[in-house]
Amino acid sequence: MKVLVKENYRVIVRPVSGIARNSREEEQLCKMILQGIERHVDDIGDAYLEWDTREVCSFCNYLWEVDSEDGMPVCCNRAYEEMRREEDE
Repeated sequence: MKVLVKENYRVIVRPVSGIARNSREEEQLCKMILQGIERHVDDIGDAYLEWDTREVCSFCNYLWEVDSEDGMPVCCNRAYEEMRREEDE
């Protein structure tokens, strides 16, 4: 008979969406929340920040993708032109 075992319990705290205007502000907000938790809550085994990452184009902010044949970006012309310019240098 199959039994469901719960383990590796953790508490995840997410800040209210839209408070921070950019990722640096959001990170600072999360650090402040974490410090508050550590100051006011007992029985913490470990407390730390985690985040997801994604590669985006600095010009158009779309996901960073490259053509499988030539390795050039496919998101926008500015990224393509910048990569060509770097290769020519």
